[in-house]
Amino acid sequence: MKCPYCEGEMQHGKLSGDGRSRVHFVQEGKKLSWADHLTGVGTVTAKNGSGMNFWKFELEADYCEKCKKIILDAEVGK
Repeated sequence: MKCPYCEGEMQHGKLSGDGRSRVHFVQEGKKLSWADHLTGVGTVTAKNGSGMNFWKFELEADYCEKCKKIILDAEVGK
């Protein structure tokens, strides 16, 4: 997928968390080791607001390393 901000190539992967630990992005076809979790590899940090605190989830997402943007499909209930 091309980034809508810079036109660079985005990494496709999964955004996941379990409510107890940090939110992570893992590129498709890769896995995080326990050492990666300890050192913060793939950790997502919100730049605005009070951070992220979700219950267990796993979402497909695309990440632009240059722009630091994550794009995901979402539907907001009414």
